[in-house]
Amino acid sequence: LAAACLMASAVPFTFTFVKTIAQNTSGNLRDPSSALQDPNGTWHFWTDFMPGTVQPGWGAYLHHYQSPSIEGPWTFSDLAFEHDRNASAWGSYGSFSSSVIYDKDDGLWYIFYTATANTTYPTEQTCAQLVASSPSPYGPWQQLGPVATPTGQPPSWNQTWNARRLDSGRALIIGNKKYYYTKGVKGTGCAVVIVAVVGNGRCCFVVDYNYAQEGAYQSVHSNSFAPPYAELRNNPIYPANASSDLAKDGYENCEFFPGPDNKMHVICSSHSGGGQPYFTCTSADCLSWERQGSVNTAPAGEPTPVYEGIPGDQSKVNYFIARTQAKVAGVNRLVIGLYQIHWNL
Repeated sequence: LAAACLMASAVPFTFTFVKTIAQNTSGNLRDPSSALQDPNGTWHFWTDFMPGTVQPGWGAYLHHYQSPSIEGPWTFSDLAFEHDRNASAWGSYGSFSSSVIYDKDDGLWYIFYTATANTTYPTEQTCAQLVASSPSPYGPWQQLGPVATPTGQPPSWNQTWNARRLDSGRALIIGNKKYYYTKGVKGTGCAVVIVAVVGNGRCCFVVDYNYAQEGAYQSVHSNSFAPPYAELRNNPIYPANASSDLAKDGYENCEFFPGPDNKMHVICSSHSGGGQPYFTCTSADCLSWERQGSVNTAPAGEPTPVYEGIPGDQSKVNYFIARTQAKVAGVNRLVIGLYQIHWNL
Protein backbone atom coordinates (compact mmCIF):
# COMPACT_ATOMS: atom_id res chain seq x y z
CA LEU A 1 0.00 0.00 0.00
CA ALA A 2 1.28 3.45 -0.86
CA ALA A 3 1.57 5.95 1.95
CA ALA A 4 -1.00 8.70 1.48
CA CYS A 5 -0.54 10.68 4.65
CA LEU A 6 2.72 11.68 6.28
CA MET A 7 2.79 12.19 10.01
CA ALA A 8 3.71 15.74 10.95
CA SER A 9 4.14 17.32 14.33
CA ALA A 10 2.12 15.39 16.90
CA VAL A 11 -0.47 14.00 14.48
CA PRO A 12 -1.24 10.49 15.73
CA PHE A 13 -2.29 8.82 12.45
CA THR A 14 -1.29 8.06 8.88
CA PHE A 15 -3.26 7.07 5.77
CA THR A 16 -2.52 4.42 3.15
CA PHE A 17 -4.17 4.09 -0.26
CA VAL A 18 -6.24 0.91 -0.62
CA LYS A 19 -7.92 1.09 -4.05
CA THR A 20 -9.97 3.19 -6.44
CA ILE A 21 -13.67 2.61 -5.74
CA ALA A 22 -15.49 4.94 -8.15
CA GLN A 23 -14.73 6.45 -11.54
CA ASN A 24 -16.60 7.74 -14.58
CA THR A 25 -15.48 7.61 -18.20
CA SER A 26 -17.48 10.73 -19.14
CA GLY A 27 -16.42 13.10 -16.38
CA ASN A 28 -14.74 13.76 -13.04
CA LEU A 29 -15.71 12.80 -9.49
CA ARG A 30 -14.75 14.76 -6.39
CA ASP A 31 -15.65 15.73 -2.82
CA PRO A 32 -17.68 12.70 -1.68
CA SER A 33 -20.00 12.66 1.29
CA SER A 34 -19.07 10.36 4.13
CA ALA A 35 -19.70 6.68 3.43
CA LEU A 36 -22.25 5.04 5.71
CA GLN A 37 -24.47 1.95 5.95
CA ASP A 38 -28.21 1.70 5.70
CA PRO A 39 -30.15 -0.46 8.21
CA ASN A 40 -29.80 -3.44 5.82
CA GLY A 41 -26.00 -3.21 5.75
CA THR A 42 -25.51 -1.71 2.26
CA TRP A 43 -22.89 1.04 2.03
CA HIS A 44 -23.62 4.39 0.36
CA PHE A 45 -21.91 7.63 -0.55
CA TRP A 46 -22.75 10.59 -2.78
CA THR A 47 -20.15 12.46 -4.81
CA ASP A 48 -19.87 15.43 -7.17
CA PHE A 49 -19.98 14.55 -10.87
CA MET A 50 -18.72 17.08 -13.42
CA PRO A 51 -19.28 16.12 -17.08
CA GLY A 52 -16.40 16.32 -19.55
CA THR A 53 -13.08 17.78 -18.47
CA VAL A 54 -14.43 20.16 -15.81
CA GLN A 55 -12.83 19.64 -12.38
CA PRO A 56 -14.24 22.40 -10.10
CA GLY A 57 -17.55 21.32 -8.57
CA TRP A 58 -19.58 24.54 -8.76
CA GLY A 59 -21.88 23.15 -11.47
CA ALA A 60 -21.82 19.53 -10.34
CA TYR A 61 -24.51 16.88 -10.02
CA LEU A 62 -24.76 14.51 -7.03
CA HIS A 63 -24.13 10.88 -8.02
CA HIS A 64 -25.04 8.07 -5.61
CA TYR A 65 -22.88 4.94 -5.28
CA GLN A 66 -23.61 1.74 -3.35
CA SER A 67 -21.72 -1.40 -2.31
CA PRO A 68 -22.20 -4.55 -0.19
CA SER A 69 -18.90 -3.81 1.57
CA ILE A 70 -16.60 -0.85 2.08
CA GLU A 71 -13.97 -2.31 -0.26
CA GLY A 72 -16.56 -2.89 -2.98
CA PRO A 73 -17.47 -3.55 -5.58
CA TRP A 74 -18.98 -0.07 -5.70
CA THR A 75 -21.52 0.61 -8.42
CA PHE A 76 -23.26 3.76 -9.62
CA SER A 77 -26.85 3.76 -8.35
CA ASP A 78 -28.60 6.98 -9.36
CA LEU A 79 -28.59 10.74 -9.74
CA ALA A 80 -29.91 12.19 -6.48
CA PHE A 81 -31.85 14.95 -8.26
CA GLU A 82 -31.64 17.26 -11.26
CA HIS A 83 -30.70 20.92 -11.08
CA ASP A 84 -33.58 23.25 -10.25
CA ARG A 85 -35.31 24.54 -13.40
CA ASN A 86 -35.87 27.98 -11.86
CA ALA A 87 -32.77 29.93 -12.92
CA SER A 88 -32.85 32.13 -9.82
CA ALA A 89 -33.20 29.21 -7.38
CA TRP A 90 -30.35 27.77 -5.37
CA GLY A 91 -29.38 24.55 -7.11
CA SER A 92 -30.16 25.72 -10.64
CA TYR A 93 -26.45 25.97 -11.51
CA GLY A 94 -25.00 23.19 -9.36
CA SER A 95 -25.36 20.84 -6.36
CA PHE A 96 -22.16 19.65 -4.69
CA SER A 97 -20.17 18.89 -1.50
CA SER A 98 -22.89 16.79 0.11
CA SER A 99 -23.28 15.43 3.63
CA VAL A 100 -25.68 12.55 4.27
CA ILE A 101 -27.01 11.13 7.52
CA TYR A 102 -29.75 8.68 8.52
CA ASP A 103 -31.94 9.85 11.41
CA LYS A 104 -33.49 6.81 13.08
CA ASP A 105 -35.70 9.08 15.23
CA ASP A 106 -37.86 10.00 12.24
CA GLY A 107 -36.81 7.22 9.85
CA LEU A 108 -35.49 9.65 7.24
CA TRP A 109 -32.30 10.15 5.28
CA TYR A 110 -31.11 13.75 5.04
CA ILE A 111 -28.85 14.97 2.26
CA PHE A 112 -27.27 18.38 2.87
CA TYR A 113 -25.52 20.02 -0.06
CA THR A 114 -24.05 23.23 -1.40
CA ALA A 115 -26.15 24.92 -4.09
CA THR A 116 -25.35 27.59 -6.68
CA ALA A 117 -27.80 29.57 -8.82
CA ASN A 118 -27.64 30.43 -12.53
CA THR A 119 -28.43 34.07 -11.83
CA THR A 120 -25.69 34.64 -9.24
CA TYR A 121 -22.88 32.10 -9.43
CA PRO A 122 -21.23 33.12 -12.73
CA THR A 123 -21.03 36.77 -11.62
CA GLU A 124 -20.98 36.72 -7.81
CA GLN A 125 -19.80 33.19 -6.97
CA THR A 126 -22.25 32.86 -4.11
CA CYS A 127 -23.68 29.61 -2.73
CA ALA A 128 -25.93 28.36 0.05
CA GLN A 129 -26.55 25.22 2.10
CA LEU A 130 -29.73 23.26 1.32
CA VAL A 131 -31.22 20.02 2.64
CA ALA A 132 -33.58 17.33 1.30
CA SER A 133 -35.01 14.20 2.93
CA SER A 134 -36.18 10.75 1.87
CA PRO A 135 -37.26 7.53 3.60
CA SER A 136 -34.76 5.70 1.36
CA PRO A 137 -31.19 6.43 0.27
CA TYR A 138 -32.42 5.81 -3.28
CA GLY A 139 -34.93 8.67 -3.06
CA PRO A 140 -37.11 10.28 -4.15
CA TRP A 141 -35.79 13.31 -2.28
CA GLN A 142 -38.11 15.99 -0.93
CA GLN A 143 -36.51 19.43 -1.00
CA LEU A 144 -36.87 21.00 2.46
CA GLY A 145 -35.27 24.36 1.76
CA PRO A 146 -32.20 26.23 2.99
CA VAL A 147 -30.10 25.54 6.05
CA ALA A 148 -28.11 28.76 5.60
CA THR A 149 -27.91 31.41 2.87
CA PRO A 150 -25.55 34.36 2.27
CA THR A 151 -26.49 37.46 4.25
CA GLY A 152 -24.34 40.12 2.55
CA GLN A 153 -24.55 42.31 -0.51
CA PRO A 154 -22.21 43.14 -3.40
CA PRO A 155 -19.84 44.61 -4.25
CA SER A 156 -17.91 44.19 -0.98
CA TRP A 157 -19.71 41.14 0.45
CA ASN A 158 -18.17 42.09 3.79
CA GLN A 159 -21.21 42.94 5.91
CA THR A 160 -21.18 39.66 7.86
CA TRP A 161 -18.95 36.63 8.18
CA ASN A 162 -21.42 34.60 6.09
CA ALA A 163 -21.96 37.40 3.62
CA ARG A 164 -21.03 35.63 0.39
CA ARG A 165 -20.90 31.83 0.57
CA LEU A 166 -21.77 28.85 2.72
CA ASP A 167 -20.56 25.44 1.61
CA SER A 168 -19.08 22.04 2.46
CA GLY A 169 -21.05 21.35 5.63
CA ARG A 170 -21.23 18.18 7.77
CA ALA A 171 -24.23 16.75 9.65
CA LEU A 172 -23.24 14.93 12.86
CA ILE A 173 -24.71 13.60 16.10
CA ILE A 174 -22.44 14.53 19.01
CA GLY A 175 -23.42 14.09 22.64
CA ASN A 176 -26.81 12.85 21.40
CA LYS A 177 -27.44 16.26 19.79
CA LYS A 178 -27.78 16.96 16.07
CA TYR A 179 -25.41 19.54 14.62
CA TYR A 180 -24.54 20.97 11.24
CA TYR A 181 -21.00 22.28 10.72
CA THR A 182 -20.31 24.38 7.64
CA LYS A 183 -17.98 26.87 5.97
CA GLY A 184 -18.71 30.51 5.25
CA VAL A 185 -17.09 33.14 3.05
CA LYS A 186 -16.92 36.92 3.26
CA GLY A 187 -15.46 39.59 1.00
CA THR A 188 -14.47 39.37 -2.64
CA GLY A 189 -12.37 36.26 -2.13
CA CYS A 190 -12.66 35.28 1.49
CA ALA A 191 -13.80 32.03 3.02
CA VAL A 192 -14.70 31.09 6.58
CA VAL A 193 -16.02 27.89 8.17
CA ILE A 194 -18.54 27.71 11.01
CA VAL A 195 -20.41 25.08 13.00
CA ALA A 196 -24.12 24.67 12.58
CA VAL A 197 -26.49 22.68 14.74
CA VAL A 198 -29.90 21.63 13.53
CA GLY A 199 -32.09 24.65 14.10
CA ASN A 200 -29.38 27.19 14.76
CA GLY A 201 -27.30 27.89 11.73
CA ARG A 202 -24.96 30.45 10.33
CA CYS A 203 -21.70 30.68 8.42
CA CYS A 204 -18.59 32.70 9.15
CA PHE A 205 -16.74 35.02 6.79
CA VAL A 206 -13.89 37.45 7.30
CA VAL A 207 -13.57 40.84 5.63
CA ASP A 208 -10.76 41.25 3.11
CA TYR A 209 -8.97 38.09 4.22
CA ASN A 210 -8.65 35.01 2.06
CA TYR A 211 -9.50 32.57 4.79
CA ALA A 212 -12.23 30.26 6.04
CA GLN A 213 -13.34 29.22 9.52
CA GLU A 214 -15.68 26.62 11.03
CA GLY A 215 -18.85 27.32 12.94
CA ALA A 216 -22.10 25.56 13.97
CA TYR A 217 -25.86 25.52 13.34
CA GLN A 218 -28.76 23.68 14.97
CA SER A 219 -32.37 23.13 13.95
CA VAL A 220 -35.01 25.18 15.69
CA HIS A 221 -36.96 21.95 16.03
CA SER A 222 -36.12 19.91 19.11
CA ASN A 223 -33.25 17.55 18.25
CA SER A 224 -34.10 17.35 14.56
CA PHE A 225 -32.28 17.67 11.23
CA ALA A 226 -35.24 19.43 9.59
CA PRO A 227 -34.98 23.17 8.86
CA PRO A 228 -35.16 25.98 9.74
CA TYR A 229 -31.75 26.36 11.39
CA ALA A 230 -30.23 28.95 13.69
CA GLU A 231 -26.63 29.84 14.43
CA LEU A 232 -24.96 28.72 17.62
CA ARG A 233 -23.05 31.12 19.82
CA ASN A 234 -19.32 31.77 19.76
CA ASN A 235 -18.72 31.14 16.08
CA PRO A 236 -16.19 30.66 14.64
CA ILE A 237 -14.98 27.71 16.67
CA TYR A 238 -11.29 28.39 16.01
CA PRO A 239 -10.76 32.00 14.88
CA ALA A 240 -8.40 32.06 11.92
CA ASN A 241 -7.38 35.69 12.26
CA ALA A 242 -6.40 35.21 15.90
CA SER A 243 -4.00 32.34 15.28
CA SER A 244 -0.33 32.28 14.31
CA ASP A 245 -0.19 28.76 12.87
CA LEU A 246 -1.19 27.11 9.59
CA ALA A 247 -4.81 28.07 10.23
CA LYS A 248 -4.09 31.79 10.52
CA ASP A 249 -5.02 32.51 6.89
CA GLY A 250 -8.04 30.27 6.96
CA TYR A 251 -9.09 26.64 7.02
CA GLU A 252 -12.07 24.91 5.44
CA ASN A 253 -13.75 21.65 4.41
CA CYS A 254 -13.32 20.16 7.89
CA GLU A 255 -13.96 16.50 8.71
CA PHE A 256 -14.85 15.13 12.15
CA PHE A 257 -14.11 11.62 13.42
CA PRO A 258 -13.63 9.78 16.74
CA GLY A 259 -10.30 8.19 17.63
CA PRO A 260 -9.24 5.31 19.90
CA ASP A 261 -8.41 7.93 22.56
CA ASN A 262 -12.16 8.68 22.89
CA LYS A 263 -11.63 12.18 21.48
CA MET A 264 -13.19 13.78 18.43
CA HIS A 265 -10.54 14.68 15.86
CA VAL A 266 -10.84 17.31 13.11
CA ILE A 267 -8.77 17.73 9.95
CA CYS A 268 -9.28 20.65 7.57
CA SER A 269 -7.75 22.19 4.47
CA SER A 270 -5.40 25.12 4.99
CA HIS A 271 -5.19 28.40 3.10
CA SER A 272 -1.58 28.88 4.30
CA GLY A 273 0.02 25.84 2.67
CA GLY A 274 2.24 23.35 4.44
CA GLY A 275 -0.38 20.73 5.18
CA GLN A 276 -3.85 20.46 6.66
CA PRO A 277 -4.56 21.87 10.14
CA TYR A 278 -5.42 19.18 12.67
CA PHE A 279 -7.45 19.70 15.87
CA THR A 280 -9.04 17.80 18.74
CA CYS A 281 -12.34 18.82 20.34
CA THR A 282 -11.95 20.07 23.90
CA SER A 283 -15.63 20.12 24.78
CA ALA A 284 -18.25 17.38 24.76
CA ASP A 285 -20.24 19.21 22.06
CA CYS A 286 -17.16 19.71 19.84
CA LEU A 287 -17.75 23.46 19.80
CA SER A 288 -14.27 24.14 21.19
CA TRP A 289 -11.05 22.97 19.52
CA GLU A 290 -7.36 22.77 20.32
CA ARG A 291 -4.77 22.84 17.52
CA GLN A 292 -2.58 19.72 17.53
CA GLY A 293 -0.44 20.09 14.42
CA SER A 294 -0.82 19.43 10.71
CA VAL A 295 -1.03 16.50 8.34
CA ASN A 296 -0.31 15.99 4.65
CA THR A 297 -3.05 13.85 3.14
CA ALA A 298 -1.77 13.85 -0.48
CA PRO A 299 -2.66 12.23 -2.81
CA ALA A 300 -6.00 11.98 -0.99
CA GLY A 301 -7.78 15.26 -1.71
CA GLU A 302 -9.73 16.37 1.37
CA PRO A 303 -10.48 12.87 2.73
CA THR A 304 -13.92 12.14 4.18
CA PRO A 305 -14.60 9.57 6.95
CA VAL A 306 -16.23 6.20 6.42
CA TYR A 307 -18.51 5.90 9.46
CA GLU A 308 -19.38 2.57 11.04
CA GLY A 309 -22.57 3.72 12.72
CA ILE A 310 -24.26 7.13 12.58
CA PRO A 311 -21.80 9.95 11.74
CA GLY A 312 -20.66 11.47 15.01
CA ASP A 313 -18.95 10.62 18.27
CA GLN A 314 -20.51 7.16 18.69
CA SER A 315 -19.26 5.80 15.37
CA LYS A 316 -16.01 4.06 14.43
CA VAL A 317 -13.78 5.25 11.59
CA ASN A 318 -11.21 2.92 10.04
CA TYR A 319 -11.30 4.23 6.45
CA PHE A 320 -11.63 7.46 4.51
CA ILE A 321 -12.66 8.16 0.91
CA ALA A 322 -11.28 11.02 -1.17
CA ARG A 323 -10.75 12.33 -4.67
CA THR A 324 -7.48 11.41 -6.35
CA GLN A 325 -6.05 11.24 -9.88
CA ALA A 326 -6.14 8.18 -12.14
CA LYS A 327 -6.19 7.19 -15.81
CA VAL A 328 -9.72 6.23 -16.92
CA ALA A 329 -9.95 4.88 -20.48
CA GLY A 330 -6.65 6.62 -21.20
CA VAL A 331 -7.80 10.01 -19.85
CA ASN A 332 -6.62 11.69 -16.64
CA ARG A 333 -9.65 11.88 -14.36
CA LEU A 334 -10.57 12.76 -10.80
CA VAL A 335 -11.77 9.53 -9.18
CA ILE A 336 -12.72 8.41 -5.67
CA GLY A 337 -10.20 6.33 -3.72
CA LEU A 338 -10.41 4.36 -0.48
CA TYR A 339 -7.81 5.02 2.25
CA GLN A 340 -7.17 3.24 5.54
CA ILE A 341 -6.32 5.22 8.66
CA HIS A 342 -3.59 3.90 10.99
CA TRP A 343 -3.51 5.25 14.53
CA ASN A 344 -0.22 5.72 16.36
CA LEU A 345 -1.65 6.31 19.84
